[in-house]
Amino acid sequence: MNEINIRKINEQILRFNDKKYKELIITISLAQLFEWDTKNNQWKFSGIKGPLFLYERQPKILNPNKKQFAFQILNQNSESNQVNYLETIKSNFNLKNEDEFVFYSKKNFIKGIYVPIQSLKKELFIKLNEIQQNFEKLEKQEKIIQNNQANQIPRLLTPKIISSMDNFPEISRKERFTDLTKEKLSQIIKNLALNDQFVTYIYNALNNYL
Repeated sequence: MNEINIRKINEQILRFNDKKYKELIITISLAQLFEWDTKNNQWKFSGIKGPLFLYERQPKILNPNKKQFAFQILNQNSESNQVNYLETIKSNFNLKNEDEFVFYSKKNFIKGIYVPIQSLKKELFIKLNEIQQNFEKLEKQEKIIQNNQANQIPRLLTPKIISSMDNFPEISRKERFTDLTKEKLSQIIKNLALNDQFVTYIYNALNNYL
């Protein structure tokens, strides 16, 4: 069986395990998954051993420009009843390269991928690290955009709200503003298809403006 046919078979398996599979990036012929045992403070073999596939996933519909990634280890360990292992890669994916292992951690666990061939282990770490750095860059860009939006929203909304208050000159602006609750502001935000996180920001901005 040639390499093209092997690749097609592997992609069929990956797509069966993950409906969002898009494109294969690298293949590691043999990898073993280890887990950190917090009770005994030591590494233990998870029972998962086989080829590892790092690949790109289909992006989310609401955020098509943000790429998604994952890897699978197809378990070929006949002594284990563990199924194939799938791990999605997100921004909280912390990496460490040490000896024959690529260690990674998330909020609640630490795991290690053992790759006996150094060149393949190095390639895996480089690719994972590139993905991680791209996530960090994208998050910084998103924060800048959100901050810019947050700074603009009060300037856009305040004149309209203040103008509507001026229809009641017998009541002070400050008194009228106290009736403009966060619930009402929240409804305004939703009508404008903006994020609810700006409600408190706008409320405080209006309070200072008046």
